[in-house]
Formats: sequence, structure tokens, C-alpha cells
Amino acid sequence: MDVLDDCEVALKAGGSGQETAVNDILDLLSAPAEGAPDAVKSRAAQILAANFNEVADMADRIVETLVGVGAAGAKHATSVRIHTIVSLSNIVKHAAEPLAPSVLERIREFASATLSTETSGVIMRHLTGLTKLVGSPSTTKAKAASTSPKQVVQVASLPKQVVQVASSPKQVVQVASSPKQETQVASSPEQEVQVASSPEQEVQVASSPKQEVQVAQASSPSPPRPADASLREASSCRDTVDSTAQRDVMDARREKFRLEEKRRQESRKELAVPPTPYLYIRHFPHDATSSMFAAYFNCVDPNMTARDVVLHTSNGARHAFVKFDSIELATKAIELTAEKVFDESFWLPVAYARGPIVSTVDLHIHGSTFPTDWTKHSSLWAHTVAYFTRRHGSSKSSTWAVRSPGVLWFASKSITQYLVLKGVEIDGTQLVAVYNVADQRRGDARAGG
Repeated sequence: MDVLDDCEVALKAGGSGQETAVNDILDLLSAPAEGAPDAVKSRAAQILAANFNEVADMADRIVETLVGVGAAGAKHATSVRIHTIVSLSNIVKHAAEPLAPSVLERIREFASATLSTETSGVIMRHLTGLTKLVGSPSTTKAKAASTSPKQVVQVASLPKQVVQVASSPKQVVQVASSPKQETQVASSPEQEVQVASSPEQEVQVASSPKQEVQVAQASSPSPPRPADASLREASSCRDTVDSTAQRDVMDARREKFRLEEKRRQESRKELAVPPTPYLYIRHFPHDATSSMFAAYFNCVDPNMTARDVVLHTSNGARHAFVKFDSIELATKAIELTAEKVFDESFWLPVAYARGPIVSTVDLHIHGSTFPTDWTKHSSLWAHTVAYFTRRHGSSKSSTWAVRSPGVLWFASKSITQYLVLKGVEIDGTQLVAVYNVADQRRGDARAGG
């Protein structure tokens, strides 16, 4: 059973474990594009949508995270963005209770902004469907227009009068004081209708060539009864109380979301990538090549070749991953970039990289000397093994195993990837996971690197 399976079970089981499960899923979705595999992120979005009604009180955070993943500038795979947009549609369609106005507005803004820049036909189709569910951000106000030209009729206080419409350019109809009178009236673009100043009159104008104007004595409206006024006042008070309570709930949710986001950001800052034999170059000149990087780093690692450098230049991005023979050499390479320019004029921005995803991870105590000497922390290691036994069963099973103190193997790479991104806390101690270098080297050898 992998991490997402555990989260899904916790969401369906209810209780305090639901919030932890949602946090874990949101952390996985919030990871960089090169973090969890695309299939894992897509499934995470589907799990959130399927179990949304169980955790509707976290709607703000869930929607905000899904919107962030589905946005055009998020650099996630198209398949992940599609599943995210579909999940938002399912949340809107299947929510047990109407979503809060602020949540709906956030979805509207996302759909509208993304549609304006999106180029993928499949994503545009799903965004269009989402827009139909939530509407557009700016609603158009209907303007009442008159279906007939302006007319003014002077009506006297007669029981019944008949007016016939003729075709003259402009005409003002005056009704005389005879019991019945017929007058030719123009159907011009502009006709004036003036109503006489009798005390209370009800005028009905027909749209046929013969227009019949009836003037009737209207009865004055009766004053509202005291009971009706009391009911309206009580209803108004209830509406005010309900509106205030709803605002308080929304404010509390927003504050909770803000605090959770702050906690997650601080947590991500703590889990910085520890030293590895891989480096990540965030940016480099557009004409740089793998051979140029190999030549630059040869003074640190003489065995480096162009095959040890992987350049990424798609969609205008320019970053690279460089493999060294050891952590020590990678550390020296970082020092080199602070002292020597690349290609005579460019200072390379570099940092440790996690490297290829493998099935084995090394655990280290955050903040301690790297790597951790687990012989000095035998009690903590025993509790760590017990923790994973509770989550994944016996270490003698086929799902995971203890290779040595501090080294764990898992059958599912999604588990190792989650541990590397998130880490794990045991007895209040934060442990950091890194991919096992030996396992990565074996993978490099199989790949011909």
C-alpha cells in the first residue's frame, strides 16, 4: 500500500486522520513539476475530488492548490493539468453543499485567466466545461429595452376610448371628451404618449393597429398590517444574523488556510536538499553545451564527460543536472562556481539536486552532521522501523525492507519520492530522506551512463 492508498483510506475512515491525509496530498501536489510522477499527481487530484464532501471545511486550501497545479504557468505535465481541471469540475458538480462564493469566484478567475492564454485544445475544452459550471467572472447585466417607440397619449377621464394607428411621421394623440372616439395615430420611430392628470388611472395600451386605452379608477393600496411588518422585521434580523455567521465562518477558514500555508512553507524550507553527488544548475547561457559544462567541471572531476550533463531547454527554460563521482566532488564544484565564471562571463547558480528516483533512500536527522551515524541513535532508529512497520506491514514483506541502519528499500518509488520531498517526523525529530547513491549509480550503469 503506497502513500496515496493510506491517504484515501484515512479520508474514507473519517476522524482526525482526514486533515493529515489532505495535508499530505496537498504537499504532494504542491511539489515542483519534477517532484512526484505525473500519474501520482493525477491520482492525488482525483482522490481529493472523490472525497471532497468529507473534508469540505478545507475547501479553500484544496481549491487553491488545484488551481495552482492547473494554471498555465505551473509547468506541470498536460495530463496532470487535465486531471486537476476535471477534479475541480467534479467538486463543483458533486459538492453536497453549495461552495462558498469566494471559492467559486477563485475557480471562475482561474478558468477565465487560463482560457485566455491556453493553447492546448484538450485543456481548453475542459476549461470551457468548468466555466459553464461556475459562470464567467464578470456577469453582464441585462438592460431593459423598450419594445415599442416612445409614445405619449393624452387621456381624458372617459370610460372607454379607441385609437387607430396610422402611418404619419409623428403624431401626438389627444383623446377628446366624447364617449367613444377614433383617431389616426402614426407608427413613427418616436411617438409621445401623455397621460392625463386624473387622480388614479390605469392605462392599457395594445400593440395592434387598433389600440384600446382604458382608464379605470384604481383603488389605493391598503397599509401593511402590523403582523406582516413584524414578520418582515424578524426575517430581516435572521438574514442579518445568518450573513454575519457565514462571514465569520469564512474569515475563520481563510485564517486557518493562511496559517496552514505558512506552516507548509516553513516545513518545505526546512527540508532543503542535503548534499548529493548531483547538482542542479538553475540557469545558463543559451549557447552552452554539455561539453562546455564537462570542460568547466573537469578541474574538479577529471572523469566527467558530456554524458554526465543533462540539459533542459524546452519551453524557453534553461536548466541542467550534472552528475559527479561523489558528494565531495559535487561540493567542490559548488565552491568552484563561486570562484570561477563559466564561459568567461557567466556565474552559474547551482545547488544540490536529488538525482534520479530510485527505490532506496537514506534517512538523516535534520540539522545534524551529514550523514547521520545511526549507531549513536539506536533508539530513534528502532522507533523509525516501528513507524514504517505500522504503515506498511512487516519489513520482511515484499513491500519494503531495512537494508541497514538508516537505509530503507520500498517496492513503490512513489513512497521513496514522497519521503524525499516530505521527510518524516519520528518522536518529534524531523528526518530527511535522500535517494541512495549506490542505487542511483546502478541505475546510471543500466542506462549506459
